[in-house]
Amino acid sequence: PLGDALLAGLGTGVVKDFKKVEEWIGRKIKIEPDFGSHVRYEQYYNLYKESLEANKKIFFKLRGISG
Repeated sequence: PLGDALLAGLGTGVVKDFKKVEEWIGRKIKIEPDFGSHVRYEQYYNLYKESLEANKKIFFKLRGISG
């Protein structure tokens, strides 16, 4: 979330340059991936894809109603 906010600030011009971001966070922050969560997220993603397929007809009908 913090990275998203900082990038949004840069993209919108609220934060004028990347050097300001570096001042706020420093260069010593190192984020490592959590490989232990990969299996769980893969399960979520597979269910997400399955739910999209299962609800495709309903989504199409909703789109027709809302225009």
